[in-house]
Amino acid sequence: MAKAVEKTPAKPKEPEHPKRYWVQIATGSNLDALKFDFRRMTKKQPDVFKGQKAWTSPWGRTRRLVVGPFADFKAAKAFEADYRREGGDGFAWASADGVEVNELGK
Repeated sequence: MAKAVEKTPAKPKEPEHPKRYWVQIATGSNLDALKFDFRRMTKKQPDVFKGQKAWTSPWGRTRRLVVGPFADFKAAKAFEADYRREGGDGFAWASADGVEVNELGK
């Protein structure tokens, strides 16, 4: 009598762009202008932006400029609070599974 082979279900593949937590700090369609804005912000508030990279995500006909990703929404809100305290304007945002968010680069 043959032994029954148990098949373990395959793990679902991680989405290329999983849900993550960010803080949106600007919008625009010109990537060079977004890079310039990010450099300007990091020079103005170096302590707030220490260790952060710029990322972009499509948003209608323009793009979001975001920083992160953060471990959770609470961490994103903490960055947002620090950023606002230093005169910045932004808001915490969660990208859904599949929403493209790519590093902006230098």
